[in-house]
Amino acid sequence: MRTITAAQLDLLTRNDVQPFLLISIGPNLNTDYLRYTSLPYDFTYESNLYLCDSNIVNLDPPRISDTIDKESYTLTFSDPEYNLRPFFEGGSGRLLGTEMSILGGFVNSTDTLLHGTSPGAIFDDYFTIYKGKIDSANYTTTEETVLLIVEGASPMGPLDLTRTIITSHEYIRRKYPSENCYIKLFEGSAQATIEWGKNQ
Repeated sequence: MRTITAAQLDLLTRNDVQPFLLISIGPNLNTDYLRYTSLPYDFTYESNLYLCDSNIVNLDPPRISDTIDKESYTLTFSDPEYNLRPFFEGGSGRLLGTEMSILGGFVNSTDTLLHGTSPGAIFDDYFTIYKGKIDSANYTTTEETVLLIVEGASPMGPLDLTRTIITSHEYIRRKYPSENCYIKLFEGSAQATIEWGKNQ
């Protein structure tokens, strides 16, 4: 169960503070990270630099429901020059399982001291909006731009993936050379001819 402090609850219900996001994706196979912020300036958090020039066009959090479904956290980038392609090279097959986290914070946009924070300063009280694994990353083209849609695994992700897993012998051997749990499935799978109820 997520714990929200009294100060965070107060900030979430106020209209006179400015919210912002810190988005971290990685490491990928090259141990690189993408770190972005919705602030209008670059920001350092826990010794890591978050860039303001992110080209993020949409954040779509899961919708709260009472049923078990596959709602997921979707992050959309505008990437007409394919600048992010090297990071996501190979599509969802290489990026599957990469960690993604989204933190929320607030700027004191009032004219007074609030929860010990001066006007214009950032509250030292962050909360986790999303933390999980990437389920897919794919490009889509529109008439105006090229979009990169990154989908995080849903809360029910461990029970039901939102994408199809290819389990052919060649795919498993190429993508996961050290994986051997599917070997038995392919053994003895030679073609068989059945005539009048007998194997031949």
